[in-house]
Amino acid sequence: MMDLKLKQIKVNTDLSADSYCFTALLYVNGYKTALVTNGGQGQDTEINPFNAKALKKVERVEKYCSTLDPHIDASIKVNGSMLIIHRTLANLIYDLVHTHLLSEKMKG
Repeated sequence: MMDLKLKQIKVNTDLSADSYCFTALLYVNGYKTALVTNGGQGQDTEINPFNAKALKKVERVEKYCSTLDPHIDASIKVNGSMLIIHRTLANLIYDLVHTHLLSEKMKG
């Protein structure tokens, strides 16, 4: 099991078009690992490890993500089949940003 956390999350909703525009620090098992960013225009989340040790942690997390069950969305069909999203570190980070925004909204 991996403990993934985002800290210093900054989201710019004005620039969020096709995805969230954000920057954050990624911590893996308590170790500050990478700066993660997304420009909010539908591109992939960028994961920028701080050093060689952090890069190895990112690679281990990516490998771990490949063992997780995919997300299946029966409400969206692609060529007649349910949408299947295989888990990656980038989409787990995106989920963490989404959870953060929901939490902030509930605080109110």
